[in-house]
Amino acid sequence: FRADPQTVAGDIRRIVEDQFPGESIYWGGAPFISTYIFQTTLEDLRRLSPWAVAAIMLIMVFAFRDLAGTLLGLLSTGIGILISRASMVVFDVPLNIVLGSMPIILFAVGSAYGIHILSRFNAHAQVTDCPTAVRRTLIGTGPVVVTAGLTTAVGLLSFVVMDIEPLRIFGIFTAVGI
Repeated sequence: FRADPQTVAGDIRRIVEDQFPGESIYWGGAPFISTYIFQTTLEDLRRLSPWAVAAIMLIMVFAFRDLAGTLLGLLSTGIGILISRASMVVFDVPLNIVLGSMPIILFAVGSAYGIHILSRFNAHAQVTDCPTAVRRTLIGTGPVVVTAGLTTAVGLLSFVVMDIEPLRIFGIFTAVGI
């Protein structure tokens, strides 16, 4: 059984501060370093993720000149993020330093699949009607995109053989999201 470093650091901090009120206390050791890195990484992700999402959306809107199509293309990415995070809640998996970055990684990697579908649809839509463009896109590009997604998910699932537990968990739930 391995204790959560954040819980350990919090418990130690509370006990020591209760025993030595008003004293200058310096924290060190793995639980405190891990907690600091985790909190700093999450704060950076909270601050930078909106910029990354905005950049991806702007690139897609600029490339496709279609806000509705862009949002539709990113919908599957959002659903993948939601499913992976919901799965973590269902299986009572706490966030760790690696899982904290999972949503933005899923957004960046997952948006590529929508870009391929939208790109092909737009090319077909210029020469044919909408239903035909959808059908040609799904038949021609759909299997390639599904295969790319499956190979990415299997690659992430290969993390289950790693010795580092946070990376194993990251691989599983990121694969679920893909």
